[in-house]
Amino acid sequence: MSLRVLSSFEKRLLTQSIENKRNGTTFAASYSSCNENWDDDITLSTVRDSRLTLPILTHALQRLISKNIELALTINENIEFELLKKIKTDSIIKLVQFGSFKDEKVNCHAGAPPYLLRHIYNNSKFTPGSQQPLWELYIVDESLVIFHGQDVLFDSFSGANFHKLLMEEINQVILNHKPDVELNKLDYIFNRNEIYTDVSLPKSIYDNPKIHLPAKTTDLFNLQTQSFFKSIFFNTVKKPLDVLPFFGSNDEEVHYKNLEEYKSIGELNELESETNLCGTTVFGTISKERFNYLHSIVEQENICFRSLICGITMLCLKPLVQNFDKSITFSMEIDLRDQVNKSEEATKNFGLYYKEIRVECPLSLIDDEKFMKSDEEEADAKTLNEDDSEQMEKLLEFQLKNVTNHVKTVIEENMKRFEKSGFNDDDIRRMKYSNTDEFTSEKEQEKVINICDTSDIVLGATNNKREGLFNLKNTSFTKSLKKNEYMSLCYSYCNDSGLNLCIHFSDSYNMENFVECFQSFIEE
Repeated sequence: MSLRVLSSFEKRLLTQSIENKRNGTTFAASYSSCNENWDDDITLSTVRDSRLTLPILTHALQRLISKNIELALTINENIEFELLKKIKTDSIIKLVQFGSFKDEKVNCHAGAPPYLLRHIYNNSKFTPGSQQPLWELYIVDESLVIFHGQDVLFDSFSGANFHKLLMEEINQVILNHKPDVELNKLDYIFNRNEIYTDVSLPKSIYDNPKIHLPAKTTDLFNLQTQSFFKSIFFNTVKKPLDVLPFFGSNDEEVHYKNLEEYKSIGELNELESETNLCGTTVFGTISKERFNYLHSIVEQENICFRSLICGITMLCLKPLVQNFDKSITFSMEIDLRDQVNKSEEATKNFGLYYKEIRVECPLSLIDDEKFMKSDEEEADAKTLNEDDSEQMEKLLEFQLKNVTNHVKTVIEENMKRFEKSGFNDDDIRRMKYSNTDEFTSEKEQEKVINICDTSDIVLGATNNKREGLFNLKNTSFTKSLKKNEYMSLCYSYCNDSGLNLCIHFSDSYNMENFVECFQSFIEE
């Protein structure tokens, strides 16, 4: 049952997937109905009653798919979205088991095991005409659920929405279940014959020039005072960046604490030499209390959290910079779901509803020589003294202010242009028509850093936690590396654990110093 032909933008994403230039987003979350305090002697059977069993999961998925038809779609050989006749459980769910509870905790401490991510990105492909859905699940020991969605239908925000909705359906299954009735695993989680209403798929927003966005960004980035830079500097930058002058190319091995780096080991390590869709992934967590404090400062001073991440990223990359005449380009995905007129689209849990903004940041913004020539330093100061703590604080505060102000200004101008032009602006045209994976000019050869923020989608229960119901914790996600990406920083927010951040970069890069700097940033 064909619903509609792919739009031009969707066709581009599908083509890139077929050509192994991208392979979607993986979004992981742990599901548990109780606290799992463990010691060396604990086994999986000890906590089995708190796990997400297949009977519960399959019934929840059946409910979820019936309300979100995107989950029942495939792409046929005519490059059309088609409603599947059935979805067999075993074709969509892959099970991964560890030998002990301790092994699971070690391998899944902060997110999906990196060697499992390599397997997914380098081996799990979608082929048009395969009659398979555009998503799949990896279930690790009935606890960690990894959603893998294809770029042609699921953006990064779709992954967050998936876990938010799945948790609701899981708990509803439990509440509706009668104790005297056995709950069995479903062999099929979707059957088209059981749908009694007409099925339709909304037109792609990128092919609808009539859609116009309301003016919602007025004063969003209006930074009036300098107090933000003082606050953010002393609370996030001063301590971590004190170590930067001592970084060198021949430093001893870095020992990670809060950030856990897992090497590519295990039976699922099947990295193909022809693809680089997955590199090194490093996960870290900012506690709920610390994130809420930082976010309150950001909101108080009317600056977005993305700008802060860009500033921290540039300062952490500073020791690796050899030529300050060049620039770094940040790529940011902005969720448009709340800005698209609801009369145009009925539901927007899944699908593509984002705008990619590019922000080019000159490296001169973090050049020490610029600081020495500025009004921030006395005219008779000719050299930078690393032993002068006051001078170094002024330097880093000055550079953070430069980057954050620059990013804020570019985003502000971009969103104002978006309000005026809607889906006809420069960014949308670039997304639709330019091939960002093939380079035709020297400027296009510069790598970009992808910043993906889904923290506005709060995951997990906020209150009224009821015994026996499931909750989310340790959410994390990342995306396949594209040819033009230097690295990506993806972060999500969970009520139970706080902000989880994943740094994803190519194996060919030596990023230990950068990761160490970010580790210091997230430490309390």
